[in-house]
Order: sequence, then C-alpha cells, then structure tokens
Amino acid sequence: MRTTDAFSQIERRRKLTRRAHCTTIGLNLSFRYSFDCISTSNVHMRVISFYTIDTPYEDEAKRLEKSLRRLGIEYAIAGLPSLGSWVANCAQKARFIRDEFNTNGGDFWWFDADAELAVQPERFDPEKVDIAIALRHGWDPASGSCFFGTSNTTARLIDLWTEYCETYPFVWDQFLLGFALHNMRIVEPINVVQLSNAYIRKYKKGKITIFFKKLRELVGIRPAPIVRQYQASQRLKNAVLKVNPENPSNHIEIGDRSCPDHIRQVIAGRRSEPIDVGAVVEQMVKAEYGISMQSQTSSWSD
Repeated sequence: MRTTDAFSQIERRRKLTRRAHCTTIGLNLSFRYSFDCISTSNVHMRVISFYTIDTPYEDEAKRLEKSLRRLGIEYAIAGLPSLGSWVANCAQKARFIRDEFNTNGGDFWWFDADAELAVQPERFDPEKVDIAIALRHGWDPASGSCFFGTSNTTARLIDLWTEYCETYPFVWDQFLLGFALHNMRIVEPINVVQLSNAYIRKYKKGKITIFFKKLRELVGIRPAPIVRQYQASQRLKNAVLKVNPENPSNHIEIGDRSCPDHIRQVIAGRRSEPIDVGAVVEQMVKAEYGISMQSQTSSWSD
C-alpha cells in the first residue's frame, strides 16, 4: 500500500508538472512542451539536418536519426565535408537550409546533428509562421532547433542569413541569424514564434548525469523536454579543427560574448535601427583578437 501510494503521488505530481508547462505566447500561436500537450497524430512533418563526414559528428547524427525513426517523422540527414573548423562547418547550416527550401519548399524543422527528439515537436501552420525559434535574452537565437514556414518572407530571411554566413564564416551562424531577423523586421513584417526552453534543453554532462536527468523526467520531478541538445561542440570542437600553420587565422571564431551591449539592446528592444553587420563584426574581431578584419579577409576565404 505504501508503495502504491508513493507511485500515486508521483503520478499526480507528474500530471501537475505537465499542465504547468503548457503555455501560449505571442501572435496567439501556441507551443507545447510536455507529454500531455504534444500532438502525436500522424500529421506530415519533415526534419532536416547534416553532419560532417569523417568526424565524431557522424555518431551524434545516429542518435538524432534513431529518435526520428522512433517518432515516425520524415527526415533528411546529409553528410557534408568538413571545412576545417567547427564554426566554419556551422556556417554551412544557412546554405543547407536555403537549398532545402529552394528544392522542396518550406514547412520543415531543423535540428542540429547532436540533438535528440524526446517527443514530436509542435506542428505549426507554415503559411502563418515564418520562423519558430528560441530567443535567449530576447536577442540571441538558439538555431539548434528551428521551424521554417513557406512564405516569401521566410525565403528572404533565409537568403539574408545565408549571405551573412558566407560573408562572415568565422562568426557563429546563430549570431548572424539574429542580425538577419532584426534587419528583416525593419523592412517588412515577419511572423516569429518564440519556442520554449523545452526545445533547447542542454544535456552536456557525463552519461550517468544524463541518465538521472532522464529518470527525473520520467517520474515527473523534472519537466520533460521536446528536444535534448547534447552540446557536442563542448567535446568535439577540437576534433574537427584543422589549422594551417601558414594560415592560423582560419580558426578565428566570433560568438555572442563579443557582441557590443548597444547591439544587444537594439535587437532585444526591437528598435527600428538597422544593424551594419560588417561594422559590428569588425568591432567584434578587434575586441576579441586585436586585429583588423579587412587585413584577414583573404585568409578567411582561403
């Protein structure tokens, strides 16, 4: 009886936890991030991703593929050649997404290769939602999980993001997506749905820690995620780095920590002030490395 009562209490707490994590935000569009709130009907859903060939990310992608098979979700996971650094490999994401959009149209999810789906993600109306993404601190997109709609606005956003990534392949792709989103908002309306943290739940500790995290989710002590992000870059970034001794600048990497406070405030505040991406990147390179971006442009393109 005591055991039964204990499990009954756990189950009641589990249900309460699930209900507490259902919410509706912006644009009157709902997202759901618990088992009770997720629609598991067999609706059409497509997921794309890529991994870099002959790197440990091949094994990471197998876990993503396994979770998609388990959930019965259509997917296309490609293997691409490594460009010699983690940040350069990530910069291929925008072009990969653009090619998929141009070939097969929108209405798909992107998940990083080191992700795992716990349950099916939300099914958005691709004609009403241009992009769904988590925005950390109101300005920093988490591009490891994002949905793309079918509109011309979505196409223009992806094109602009790709342009930034190809011009500045040493800058984090998600950071450049934030610039693209901001500059797009100024010139035309864009329907952005903010995803919850359940789409970007981090699992970057050891296997034992991850096991107990999943166990707590199972019994309802810890809110269940939609996507588990295993943060493989923390472990594998050096494994894909190939520095040319004659050109050491090819491992330069610019992330959000170098972003000027003013730019963060402009994006988070949705101000109508356009961002000069080239000028901001130049400022960040000088702050991080003490060098001029113009003097290194030819090296980065090698």
